[in-house]
Amino acid sequence: MKTTLTQKKISSLKLVEKEQTISDVNVPGFHVRQTKWGCYYAWRGERNGKRYKIEIGSVNDISLFEARELANQFRLKMKSGEDPRRPQKQSDPTLAEVYEEFLTSKKYKDMKSGYNFSKQMEKYNLPRLGKVRFKELSKSLLRDHWNSISSNADGENKSQTAFKCNAHLATLIRWADSNLGLELETNPTVFNREYKPVHRTRILLELELQSLIKEINNLSEGSIIQSKKNKTEQLEIFSPPIKQFFMSVLLTGIRNGELRQMRWNQIERKIKVTSRLHKESIKVNIWNCPPESTKDNRPIRFVLSDAVMRIIDSIPKSENHDEDGYVFFGKGGLGKPLARPKRVALNIRCKLAFQNSWTLHDLRRTMITWLSENGESAADIDRLIGKVVNEGAASHRIYDHAQKLDVSAAIAKRWADYIEDLKD
Repeated sequence: MKTTLTQKKISSLKLVEKEQTISDVNVPGFHVRQTKWGCYYAWRGERNGKRYKIEIGSVNDISLFEARELANQFRLKMKSGEDPRRPQKQSDPTLAEVYEEFLTSKKYKDMKSGYNFSKQMEKYNLPRLGKVRFKELSKSLLRDHWNSISSNADGENKSQTAFKCNAHLATLIRWADSNLGLELETNPTVFNREYKPVHRTRILLELELQSLIKEINNLSEGSIIQSKKNKTEQLEIFSPPIKQFFMSVLLTGIRNGELRQMRWNQIERKIKVTSRLHKESIKVNIWNCPPESTKDNRPIRFVLSDAVMRIIDSIPKSENHDEDGYVFFGKGGLGKPLARPKRVALNIRCKLAFQNSWTLHDLRRTMITWLSENGESAADIDRLIGKVVNEGAASHRIYDHAQKLDVSAAIAKRWADYIEDLKD
């Protein structure tokens, strides 16, 4: 039913059992819905085959004049190609509002380090600067913010944390300048050019590796305890495979963040390849790591030694085992990966009390260094740990994607034998 809506007609509307719609001839798409619960203003429109429907509000809360104005705004936004359901961008937003807009952008979705970006923004930058208007950001304000993080940040290298937080702010400011038109006279993040990131060089000595392996053997193994909840249900209690995870990090040299994403259905066992050294077929085990689990967003085929496979096969599975489940599962069960074991690593560091501190990533560096010192080529080591091989002529690097699984298997076995000897 179409008519010219007036405030008098709106006031005379009554509740009805069967919903009715009264359209306003003055504003296309604007109408009133009569229901048994109440009467409501609404607007609907269509452009390029896409339909929009927006509830404006109850006739008791909004006047007819205000509802018409809102409906006109929705109609004009749709005509200009905008989504009328999205709120209008503020001309003077806060840093937190700009950050929320950035999270929906293609720039953020394409970031390889998007998780670290949002984690540090929300931990350090937004609590202090989130309510500051974007156009009020200044060098003096960010310099004070830098000094605060340099004094109070977590971890040993607080200056590095401050540098990264400032770099994240610079990324956000450049994006807002290009996409939101929020121009600043000067870049407030450019006030400190003296900092240089520290590159870690820590490798564990042989005696340190022996002590570390002993401590890893004392860690708890994964287990699944069946506990009866009642007569019909059984409750599974999961104890994560911490020991198996630490030994796998040590034996493979794979980044621990990548290794925690390993699933059972990604493992290929006993793949036949021809050995270049002995001219005979050998069998290797492969983990097909998908691109979403790797640092540089590309699929990698990691060779797993027999020692690693024995460790993986020692991890328990539940009766209702799903092949899509995680190998190194967390407390939430096989459907969730193991959380980063910071506390366990810290406890081991405190017990061993080495002269120099170490991290899980230092085990990767230790393995690479040992293999290089014992005659393995840089290209073969890169293939084993999943790095891009940059050896040889440009055409060779571009077109040659040989994986040399037999060579990687031999190197992995050599490192596993070395670690096995250290246990004695």
